[in-house]
Amino acid sequence: MEGMGMAIMEVLLPVIFLNVCGMLLKAKFGLDGAESYLIALMGVLSFLYIGGIFNLLLPAAAGIFIGILLLLLAAVKKSRSQKRSLAAVCGLKEYFNPFVLLNNLSCLVFTVIFSISNPLFYYWDELAFWGTSAKATKLLDRLYSIWPTPLHNHLPPSNALLNYFLIFSQWIFSRISCCFLMRSYSSRCFRR
Repeated sequence: MEGMGMAIMEVLLPVIFLNVCGMLLKAKFGLDGAESYLIALMGVLSFLYIGGIFNLLLPAAAGIFIGILLLLLAAVKKSRSQKRSLAAVCGLKEYFNPFVLLNNLSCLVFTVIFSISNPLFYYWDELAFWGTSAKATKLLDRLYSIWPTPLHNHLPPSNALLNYFLIFSQWIFSRISCCFLMRSYSSRCFRR
């Protein structure tokens, strides 16, 4: 059971980072909470895709986490210099609208469900390649491709890149987080 708690934290840590990035975007540009969360998500995917094109996926992912931490430290410094709370500087109260709350709640629920049920790919991965591509991206630390560059992929790499971001802190590939990705984010953002 203690392994399940660690798996849940490993999946939810990047979601927390996305929320921090969304809060900082909201505080800086005055966006809606849902808009800032989705902009943060698409920014992460764009940065990872550019890193994947140049076969620098591992440094790109590390750069994202380090960049978000540096932005958070800058917000802490700003809150101390202005003698305001960090929540006030980041706009915490305004950020958490119903979309963001439901999204974070669904992330938690799906992570717990998939941690308990431990599903296998063959239930949902029939000829779709979504599970295999995510595993190949994690194990190779680069985009999967049959050509020398990932620009010639036959599938859009957004699912594999988002999965790479979600399981970046894990040493090995996790089916739990891959299934979480498929049921949580893919149902909202990446419908064909």
